[in-house]
Amino acid sequence: MFNAIIVGAGSGKRMGGPVPKQFLSLRGKPLVEWSISAFQAAPQVSGIVVVLPEDYHEHFAARLRTEGKYDKLLDVVVGGKTRQESVYAGLRALPTDTEWVAVHDAVRPFVTPQLIQATFTLAQQLGAAIPTVAIHDTLIQVDPNGLLVRPLQREAVRRSQTPQIFRADLLADAHERAIVDGVEFSDDATLVSYYRYQVGTFTHYGENRKITTPQDMEKIAMQKVGQLANVRVGQGFDAHRLVEGRPLILGGVRFPFEKGLEGHSDADVVAHAICDAILGAASLGDIGEHFPDTDPAYKNVTSVTLLEETAQMVRERGFEVVFVDATVICEQPKLAGRRYEMCEKIAQALSIDSDLVSLKATTTEGMGFMGRQEGIAAMATATLQATAEES
Repeated sequence: MFNAIIVGAGSGKRMGGPVPKQFLSLRGKPLVEWSISAFQAAPQVSGIVVVLPEDYHEHFAARLRTEGKYDKLLDVVVGGKTRQESVYAGLRALPTDTEWVAVHDAVRPFVTPQLIQATFTLAQQLGAAIPTVAIHDTLIQVDPNGLLVRPLQREAVRRSQTPQIFRADLLADAHERAIVDGVEFSDDATLVSYYRYQVGTFTHYGENRKITTPQDMEKIAMQKVGQLANVRVGQGFDAHRLVEGRPLILGGVRFPFEKGLEGHSDADVVAHAICDAILGAASLGDIGEHFPDTDPAYKNVTSVTLLEETAQMVRERGFEVVFVDATVICEQPKLAGRRYEMCEKIAQALSIDSDLVSLKATTTEGMGFMGRQEGIAAMATATLQATAEES
């Protein structure tokens, strides 16, 4: 089991102001919730523990549970006097069958499911891994008087970031030994490295900065707004084989036909292509990551349900679906008479007006597996827009 600890128990002294920085609002949502949302959307993550300051713990824990958006939320616990103590508090709150742990700073709101996946992939090879950022400035060493001593080789230096992902037993061992030894570190990677555990690193080029000062908040607010204000477009494609003994579902509508599409769910290629388009536009991976065909929970599930869940995922990431265009590729059955019904079903699942769903059908004029009526395919594009900031 892979669980995450979101560490947000600091007082935010460097930020100043009456509210700790992890609770500052960015587009109507506290910074800590941007981080929680990313781990909620990461299909590899099973559960989330959030670590908060004592003064804010009760109120914010109630808010998170009341909203009902975070079904992966395991617990909200009170942190310690230091970051290391807070991470250890999170570790103690994890289920005993936890195999992997991600530790992430609550005030890194740009973290993405893709960065979580990349870090986890390397951690599985080495036992521990962290993302880093290359430094392009010239680095120098100075003496106590501020005088230049010598240049440093920047090729050997990186900025360490989170999420930092570890084998659970490895991280717990390092923390428990640190308590006995009375040593303190600013992050978990340096802690486990101190106890001779290997930590893999990789350089990434996405934005994942940490908010520490008021200037950071100003920059990141402008950047987040700039990113989210852009219209996002994604594309999707799906194809399934036609077999006997299965109902034929397209766009949530059942068609009277002698064959149906083979698949783990109801194999609705239209809904699946739209799901992939939406997930792609929000940089949330693909349908196979979120609804794997190895999960019995999705056996024979209606794909309209998957559309509903996909729309909720992108809403949690600060986007809304504003338009969908899909094309069904098949020789039979003919869809013209039921396209409006399909548009209605899709629109209802996405919570948008039906005139924001376009659906077309075409054939391959007898060419290929679709032309031989061996299967049906669909392709789709989805347009997303950032949601308006809450008041």
